[in-house]
Amino acid sequence: MEIGLPEKHRYWLDHLKQIDLGVQSSAAYTGEHHLNPYALYRWRSVLTKQGLLKTKDSNVSGKCKS
Repeated sequence: MEIGLPEKHRYWLDHLKQIDLGVQSSAAYTGEHHLNPYALYRWRSVLTKQGLLKTKDSNVSGKCKS
C-alpha cells in the first residue's frame, strides 16, 4: 500500500496492480469486481501521469525490435 496517497488513489492503484499481474483481462477483472471500465482506464491514465503506475512496455508483440 502506498502511504500518503488519498484513499481513491490507493483504491484504483491496488486494482490496477492486480490487473497488471496478468491473471485476468481488464474486462474480466472489472466485471468480477463490479468496477466501471471507463473509470478504470481514466484512473490508469491519472496514476501513470502522476508516476504512481508504470507504463507497459510498448513492445506488445513480444518481438525484438531491430
